Amino acid sequence: MINAIVESYIQGSSTRKVQTIVSHIGLDQLSLSSVSRISEELDEKVEEFLKRPTEHPTSYVLIDATYFKVRDGVQYISKAFFYA
Repeated sequence: MINAIVESYIQGSSTRKVQTIVSHIGLDQLSLSSVSRISEELDEKVEEFLKRPTEHPTSYVLIDATYFKVRDGVQYISKAFFYA
């Protein structure tokens, strides 16, 4: 359940959409406030990660990604390819 919420959070889904997603995996009693609380906890963890010091000096980090919108059956899905 947490993984479904985290993945939805990463993709920027609304709390209502997250609630719909988790109901598909069998959890119908998850309230919107619970989703919001979990999202707030994730925000705190992301903020903590972003503010932590780096362990080693880093000259630069280069990350690139390519997104393709492809058709899978009757729906379109996004495929991402990351390069570092």
